[in-house]
Amino acid sequence: MQLAAMVGFASAGTRFTTRIRDENVWAFQSLSLFLGGSRILLALQYTVNNIVFVRKPMKSAAKGVSIIAATLFYFLWQAYYDLSPTSIFDKYSQQVWAQLHFPFHVALVLLLEGSQILALTLDITLKLTYLKETIMFACEEPRPRPGMAIGLLRNTIEDMEINYNRGAIKEKMAIDAILRDLPNLPLCPGEKVIGFSITNNRLNDLVGNVTAALFSSMGIMPSEETNIGQLTSSQLLRMYMEMLGFVYVYFFVAASLVMFLFAAFAMLTRRHTSCASIGIAARIILGVFLMSLVSFVRQFALAYAFMTSPTILYAFTFVILTVFGIDRLLDLYESQKKTKMNLTEAGKRMHPDTC
Repeated sequence: MQLAAMVGFASAGTRFTTRIRDENVWAFQSLSLFLGGSRILLALQYTVNNIVFVRKPMKSAAKGVSIIAATLFYFLWQAYYDLSPTSIFDKYSQQVWAQLHFPFHVALVLLLEGSQILALTLDITLKLTYLKETIMFACEEPRPRPGMAIGLLRNTIEDMEINYNRGAIKEKMAIDAILRDLPNLPLCPGEKVIGFSITNNRLNDLVGNVTAALFSSMGIMPSEETNIGQLTSSQLLRMYMEMLGFVYVYFFVAASLVMFLFAAFAMLTRRHTSCASIGIAARIILGVFLMSLVSFVRQFALAYAFMTSPTILYAFTFVILTVFGIDRLLDLYESQKKTKMNLTEAGKRMHPDTC
C-alpha cells in the first residue's frame, strides 16, 4: 500500500519528468509526510500496547525496542536533511537528483518495513525468553507454591495478547490443556523423576505452542508438511527464523542501497568544499559493510544469533551515527581551516609588504 501511494505521489507530482519544478516539490514533501506519519502512528500503537499490556519485566526491553526504532527514524530524517541542496544544480545534476529519489524512497520503505518486522520478531523472542524465565522461577529457592507458579505462567501467556483467531486455534487448545494438566504433575526435579520428565516434556510443548501461536498472529505459518509436534521449542523458533530469512536479506540490501544513494546525494550536493571524497568514501564503505552482512544467511547460525539480538535493530542506526561523526569532523576541519585562512588574510592586511 505504501509503495502504491509512493508511486502515485511521484507520478502525480512529477508526471514522470526528469526536471524538478516548483509544482513538483509538493509530491516529495507529501511523500515524506506520508512515510513519517505512518511510522509515527505505528510507533504510538506499539508504545500504547507496551504500556497497557506488557508486564513490568518485559517493559524495559520493549521500551528499548521503541527507542531504537524512533532513533533510527530520526537519524534517517537528519541524514537526508544534511544532504539537502544548498545551491542551484546544473541541468544534468538536477535530472540525476530527481531520478535518484524514486529508488531512494523504495529502499527507504523497504528498510522501514523490514525494521518493523524484525522488531516484531525480536519482541516475540523477548516474550519467549521471559516465558522460559517464568518456568525456571518455579524451581528457584525459595520455591513458590505450585498454584502461584502456574498462575504466574498463565498470566504471562495472557499478557502476550496473542491473536489466536489468525490460525492458532489448535495451539490455544493445546496451551489450555497443558495448563490444566500442570497442577497434577511435579513442577521441579525431585524424588518423582519420571513425573518430572513428563512435566519437562509438557513445558517444552507449552513453549512450542506459544511460539507457533505468536508467529501465527503475525500471519507466519509453516507448510502443511511440517510436523511441529516433533520439534523442540528451540528448533521451532529456529525454523520460524529461517522462514523470515528473506526479511533479514532485504533489510540489509535496502540499508546498503540507502547508504549508496546517500553517497550519490553527497556527490551532488558537495556539502564539503574540501575533503568531500572522505564523506563519500565513508558512505560507500559502510554500504559495502551492510551488504556483507547478507552473507550471514549462508551460515544461518550467525544470522539466527543476529536476528534474536537487539543488535540487529541498532546496527543501521550505528552506521548512520558513524556518518554523522565523520561529517561533523569534516565540518570542524573546514571551520578551523577557514578560520586559519581568515587570520592569515587579516595579518596580511595589517602588515602589507613594502618595497
